Amino acid sequence: MNRNSSEVLKQAIGLKTKEIAHSLGVGKDLVMQWKNGNAKNDIDRVIQLYNETEDIDIIKYICVHADGYFVRNDNKGIKKGRVNKIISKFTETIKVINEANEDNHIDIDELFKIIGIGNEAKAELDAMTTELMKHFALEHNVVLRD
Repeated sequence: MNRNSSEVLKQAIGLKTKEIAHSLGVGKDLVMQWKNGNAKNDIDRVIQLYNETEDIDIIKYICVHADGYFVRNDNKGIKKGRVNKIISKFTETIKVINEANEDNHIDIDELFKIIGIGNEAKAELDAMTTELMKHFALEHNVVLRD
């Protein structure tokens, strides 16, 4: 995925330039400039903010709002103990859920802890699955599609 932000915006906004401009409280011309790459847009600003702060929570926050989660690329291969780490993370998630369930109330801190630990476990599992697929493809001379 080597698209620039204006290409992403062009696709996302499509023919809704006027509606998007109105919804965001900006002019239609500015939205057109974003789509054409003639003005710095908010995607570029968020990336710059992340690069300046190196705070991954910025990216995680956006992912949560897109009903997803952030997974860091893992190019180090299958790590020894990865399976144990995955089991540990799922166990930790279940422990927090049980603790929250004891009083029939989940507060915001418990919720974010459950989401965070669960996402870490999913990320580890995804990374391990990807690596296993690569090894399988190499061993069996199979081409995997994205």
